[in-house]
Amino acid sequence: MLCFGLLAVSEGACKGEKLPDAQWDLLDLLIPEPPRRKDGRGRPWRGRREVLNGVLYILRTGAAWADLPERYPPSQTCHRRFQQWVRSGVMRGALEALAEDLAAEADSIWKKRSG
Repeated sequence: MLCFGLLAVSEGACKGEKLPDAQWDLLDLLIPEPPRRKDGRGRPWRGRREVLNGVLYILRTGAAWADLPERYPPSQTCHRRFQQWVRSGVMRGALEALAEDLAAEADSIWKKRSG
């Protein structure tokens, strides 16, 4: 099922819902926790998974960041984290991991159907 950007993840994801647990399990170790301030000041960071869901919504729909639905973290948060992840190579690694998972799943389905 092709949904997030060019990647297949699940039927739920096609409906604009969250990234499925199986795909998050692949990405959890690839997306680092944001650094905390040593002085303990500032707001707590939004969760990586919820921010990623917002980023994937934008990539999948092509919507403007300002049009990110309220069920996701603020658009500024998602956009800033997306920029950080792109600059550091995290986003590329995450998308490649999802693509590899998709390829493996497609191969498995193909083998089952081919007999």
